[in-house]
Amino acid sequence: MSTDLEQRVIAIEERLPKLQDTADSALLLARHADRDQSDFKARLNAFQRSLNALHETQSAHSAHLNLIDRRLDSVEQTMRNGFAMMATGQDKITDLLTRVIEDE
Repeated sequence: MSTDLEQRVIAIEERLPKLQDTADSALLLARHADRDQSDFKARLNAFQRSLNALHETQSAHSAHLNLIDRRLDSVEQTMRNGFAMMATGQDKITDLLTRVIEDE
């Protein structure tokens, strides 16, 4: 007759292959999780580099747009001044023509 200890050892030995399969499966899952994490980190780094490049591009575009805006303001002011001078000249011409007509 087998003792209680022998029965327990036999039960453990019978469960050992299943436990080994479970441990192997857990190890495989851990390897896949590690690979997934590495892939995620690589993608996150690539995304960060893309955002940094976008930031640099947008900063350069903003600086260029600010320069264009200042130049446009200058052109608009020059045009306003020119139109004001033309209006003054037209008023003088109209005044002179009116005087000539009235003098006749």
